[in-house]
This record gives sequence, C-alpha cells and structure tokens, in this order.
Amino acid sequence: MEKQSGNQDPFWIDAARAVFAAFLNYCVVSGKRTNADLREVVCMTQKDILEQVAPCHGSEEILKYYSDAKLASNVSAVLHNQLYN
Repeated sequence: MEKQSGNQDPFWIDAARAVFAAFLNYCVVSGKRTNADLREVVCMTQKDILEQVAPCHGSEEILKYYSDAKLASNVSAVLHNQLYN
C-alpha cells in the first residue's frame, strides 16, 4: 500500500496494512490460496470478520480495528480504496 503524503494521519494507512496482513494470515492458515478467496475475505462483514478472522492465530490484532463499527467502516474504506483504486 502506498505511503500517505503531506500532513495526512498515517494511522489509516497503517491500520489498513495491519488489517490486510491479518486477512492474508487468515487465508494462509485457512488454506485459502486464490485471489478469489482473498477477495471474499476482504469483502466480509464486520460480524464475519470478528467470528472467523479475529480468532485465527496471528490475526488477533484485527480486533483493534473491527470491535467498533465506525472504526471498522473507516478502516475498511481505506483498505478498499488502496486495493481497488
């Protein structure tokens, strides 16, 4: 993911990176090996992420960003923006 330029708060890019790393970890541990599998994980709902990804060993940090609905929405928006734009 790109680094932000200027005076922008690095929190959002760092959070998106951490979430993406947790998603990748979940995919590896769960045997999900295709881009389609990764896309499915990236598009999960907050509830599904908390139930499936967060308990996965190595992905626990995602709780920091997905326990709060508003924060989860904002981090997801940044992640999607970085991945799809």
